[in-house]
Amino acid sequence: MTITLKFVSENEDYFKSFLLNKIIKNKGKTCYISFNKSCNSIREDIIEKVDIDKFYSIDAITKLLKEPVNNNKCKFISPYEIEEIKETTKDFVKKGCNLIIFDSLSNLLVYEQMIPAGAGIIVKFINEINHGLMKKEGEIIFICKLKDRKNLLIEETEKYIEKIKNA
Repeated sequence: MTITLKFVSENEDYFKSFLLNKIIKNKGKTCYISFNKSCNSIREDIIEKVDIDKFYSIDAITKLLKEPVNNNKCKFISPYEIEEIKETTKDFVKKGCNLIIFDSLSNLLVYEQMIPAGAGIIVKFINEINHGLMKKEGEIIFICKLKDRKNLLIEETEKYIEKIKNA
């Protein structure tokens, strides 16, 4: 299991330049946790390039705007419900997901004050998901805007990440 923190520049289209490539190359299933794009938007971006049956997503934005209906491939969870996001991610790992994409830590910072138990919850999230994937070949990718690198939450998280990639 590899944990990667990818720093991206403000104007970089990292989804097309980096993440889409990772999803396409992944031979297993992908779990995409998004704090900035809806399930439908992500699916539109990948529909002709990826086997949609191998793609699961957690949409942490739509529920702020409306009450969507969950399905077995997309779960709608409020962005500050990190515990529920973690449990859903673990369920997707049990269904065979070996690529976990967390898009993005920068967007999560917006909800930092509403996240229970303070900043340490992201480290706990990393550790528990990593434990679930320990026996599997796989990767967890965290995206973060370069401008947020000095934020305390990001600095704390960075200590637990094996590979750091800069923009």
